[in-house]
Amino acid sequence: MKNLNRVLTLLGLFFATTPAAWAKVSLEASLDLRPSWTPSGSSLHTENEIGAKVLLQENLSVGYLQEFTSGLLQSESYKNVQTRDGYVRAEYNVTSDLKFEPRLILPTHVLERSRGFYGAFRPMVIYQVWNPGPFAVDLVESPILKGYSSAFYDEDGNSNANPWFENRFELIPKAAYFNRKLVVRAPLIWQWIKDSSRSHSELWINPEIIYQVTDTMSFGTSYYSANFIGTEDSVGEALRKGVVQFVVQYVL
Repeated sequence: MKNLNRVLTLLGLFFATTPAAWAKVSLEASLDLRPSWTPSGSSLHTENEIGAKVLLQENLSVGYLQEFTSGLLQSESYKNVQTRDGYVRAEYNVTSDLKFEPRLILPTHVLERSRGFYGAFRPMVIYQVWNPGPFAVDLVESPILKGYSSAFYDEDGNSNANPWFENRFELIPKAAYFNRKLVVRAPLIWQWIKDSSRSHSELWINPEIIYQVTDTMSFGTSYYSANFIGTEDSVGEALRKGVVQFVVQYVL
C-alpha cells in the first residue's frame, strides 16, 4: 500500500507540473534556400535546408534538419531534387560563451547511402574566445564517427575507401551591426579525414553576409571555396572553383 501511495503521489506531481512545464515549450520551423552558382563549371543549382526544433528550455532545444539540393542549369551533380544530410540535433547553451551541439546523422544522403552509409555521430563544441564590441571569434571542434556497411565501395569499376572518421576544426571571425541585424561571418574550416587506407586534410573558407529584414525573414550572400591543400591547384584555382550563393532564410 505504501508503494502504491508513492506511485500515486509521483503521478499526481507529474500531472500537476506538466501543464506549467509544457507552457514554456515552443516550436520553431526554419527554411534556408540558397540558389548557387559555380563559375568554373557554369552550374546553377540550389543548396537548401529545412528543419524544425522544440525549445524545451531557454538554453536547450531538440530538432531535426534536412539538407536537399536541386539542379537548375547544367548541373550534372544536382539533378532534380535530392536529399543530402539529415540529422537529429540538440543545442545546449552551457554558458554565454560555450555551446554543445551533438548531431546524429541519418542515412538520407542519396550518394552516401549508395556507398553503404548508415549513420554518423558528430558532437560539436562551440566556444566564443573573443568578443570585443561588435566583433567575436568562435572556435568549433567536431569529431565525426561514421558507419558504413563496408570499408570500400565500387564506382565505375574502381574500388574506393569509405571514410570512417573525420575531425573538423573551424575558426570563425564574425561581426554584428545595426542591433545585430547585419551579421558578417568568415569561417576558416580544416578537415582531417581518415579511411581504411589513408588520411588527408582539406582547408577551405565559407564567408557570408546575412541581413535580417524582419523578425522572420533574412537575405544575404555566401561563398565557399574548393580545397586549398592536397591538390595541384593554386589558391587562385581553389577560389575560382568555389560556389557563390544568394541566401534566403525564413523562421517561423
